[in-house]
Amino acid sequence: MKHKLSVVGVLLFGVILIVCSHNNITAKNDKSIVEFPVQSYNGTYSSIPGQPIKLTLDDAVFECTTDTGSFSYNELISHQSIASGETVFWCPSYNENGKASATLNRVTVNNGYVDIIIKKDAHIIGYIVIYVSGDENNFAYYPEVLASVIFPKKMGMYQDVTEEYVLGQIKNEKSLQ
Repeated sequence: MKHKLSVVGVLLFGVILIVCSHNNITAKNDKSIVEFPVQSYNGTYSSIPGQPIKLTLDDAVFECTTDTGSFSYNELISHQSIASGETVFWCPSYNENGKASATLNRVTVNNGYVDIIIKKDAHIIGYIVIYVSGDENNFAYYPEVLASVIFPKKMGMYQDVTEEYVLGQIKNEKSLQ
């Protein structure tokens, strides 16, 4: 009986530790990771395929997703991974059938979000939420960083940050918009 209570106690402690560990995540804001080479994108620009978003953090990989728009002018691409120092382009308009043809079926959105999970050595070390608002009258799009958060190492170790936790934080940031 004593052994069973010990096992139950250890399991209960483990569950409490896991639940509480997310409450102990240390985060800091760092908007220097995100740069917009042009402060607004106009759909009439022929030399720029979309709103450029340059992401820089030493040795990091940026997993970018968008709920509307695309990362390609020619087709719907809603996920793209890039390395530090590279630029991703958010496009408000894309070809629905993904092929260049005489009868293009363009899809255009008024605004959208770009969600970015930052990883280093298979660890989640941060996230970014960008809101791009559109002005229908002049086909202009304006990016705004809603959140740019880094999870710094604690005692030289990466923090135990799960994708579920980060997705919850991203959802929360969007709900504040």
